[in-house]
Amino acid sequence: MLLFIVLEFFVLRYYLRSTPYTRAKQTILSAKIVGGLDAKAEGVKSFFNMYRENYLLSEELARVKNELEAYRQVYGNSKDSVVDQIGLPYVYMSGAVVNNTISSRHNYFTVDRGLKDSVYRDMAVVCGRNIVGYVVESSEDFSVCISLLNMDFRTSARIEGEEYTGIVSWDGLNREYLTLSDVPKYADLAIGDTVVTTNYSAIFPAGLVIGTISEFELENMTSYRAKIKIAAKMGALNNVSLIFNRDAEQRSKLEEAYFK
Repeated sequence: MLLFIVLEFFVLRYYLRSTPYTRAKQTILSAKIVGGLDAKAEGVKSFFNMYRENYLLSEELARVKNELEAYRQVYGNSKDSVVDQIGLPYVYMSGAVVNNTISSRHNYFTVDRGLKDSVYRDMAVVCGRNIVGYVVESSEDFSVCISLLNMDFRTSARIEGEEYTGIVSWDGLNREYLTLSDVPKYADLAIGDTVVTTNYSAIFPAGLVIGTISEFELENMTSYRAKIKIAAKMGALNNVSLIFNRDAEQRSKLEEAYFK
């Protein structure tokens, strides 16, 4: 019986590697199994992280209420909102993630806000102060958003406290890390530095957190390439905020003629 099991193992192994077709089928099956197990594991993590997330939301709400009260003391309690009185360029609205993928190389998530809620293409999506993606398509009631864990994702970034900028992207390999590239060699990088968004982006407000540097190296003696630990828990997205940039359309139309 033991000899039979060993021979069966080698026969099956030989068969799975015998042709490109069987190798492809094996890869697809393995990806489905691993992806399914990862999704289940992330679901369990999400359940046990709910208490922590609710606590963080309560902290964020208290901070926002304090800031709102401070603005009201300055601008008074007129019928217009404080945001309208000040003329802030960004408007925030809440949303909930109702679907989320993390196991492919082009991941997306769905938010329960759509056109009827004034959610449009290229609106930023954040969880607390951490970016998680942006809207790519909206229906009447829902919006599909490109995730940080998507090989098509790109945004401008810089080290907090530094002026030099680079580009953040995902290589499709590790779901916990992004890549920061094209940072000039004159920048002062260190392990643990916080990476944030810049005002070069028409989607994300400047200063939002992307992650922290876990390692970096100098490429071609001209620029740095760094590995960034993602700040947001991408496999446990629940409550998010969508950000509308009031100046985005005006800026895009103006730049279209010159930045091609």
